[in-house]
Amino acid sequence: MSGQKKYLLDSNCLITAKNTFYSFDFAPSFWEQMKKCLDDGTILIHDSVYQELVHQSDDLAQWVKDNTPPGRINNRSAHAMLNYQKVMDHLRTCGYYKPRAIADWAVATVADPQLIASALTTGHTIVTLETESKDQRSKKNPQKEPRSLT
Repeated sequence: MSGQKKYLLDSNCLITAKNTFYSFDFAPSFWEQMKKCLDDGTILIHDSVYQELVHQSDDLAQWVKDNTPPGRINNRSAHAMLNYQKVMDHLRTCGYYKPRAIADWAVATVADPQLIASALTTGHTIVTLETESKDQRSKKNPQKEPRSLT
């Protein structure tokens, strides 16, 4: 299924699902379908997102550990690293973000810039529940929109 569209999940998708309408005990079929999509490769979890999720000690962390297949995306290729640099350069030069926001995103354990770089590298679609702020850009939190970098 190499022509199949693939989606990279941001951690907030799973966190929000668990904490709102799709708790494990209320909507087990949601989590069963999520597992099927992880198994068939339609939905992918980047290694940095995986680390964010399993770093917690809750039922979602355990679900992720138990249900994420091996072979998570971990783009450490030269091309992916160049795209990561492109993301960080964009944040520094676009004029939208305060130095603190840029510094926060530059921490190696922050998944967001790695997720964007991965989408640039692979062509996969990022799925996130984040939205743009009313003034179109947040001075605090950059957006996960790889198309704005091309």
